[in-house]
Amino acid sequence: MARLHLDETVVARFAGEPRFNVLWDTSLWGFGCRFSARQPPRYLVYFRTRVMAVGCRRVIGSSPHISCDQARRLAQEFIARSAPHQLSRNAAREPAGRAS
Repeated sequence: MARLHLDETVVARFAGEPRFNVLWDTSLWGFGCRFSARQPPRYLVYFRTRVMAVGCRRVIGSSPHISCDQARRLAQEFIARSAPHQLSRNAAREPAGRAS
């Protein structure tokens, strides 16, 4: 599973390609976009509950109906309500030596 900073251009570039099943965002742990050849890209949020440590994955919305920034804000609110300990988790870092 690849990690990129998700925005509208990345989602448009990978739409319709079954090459990646899910792309995860580097700035918000647990926020991702699922791609399928037959369906539009769908934004999702993944979190683990603190009490039972159960992993939960919920779909936020699909690409034509919701923008990437709106989906990121909704994912952040959802994580803050359901798994606030996850917000303090370090975001994925770029490998050392790679220029942006």
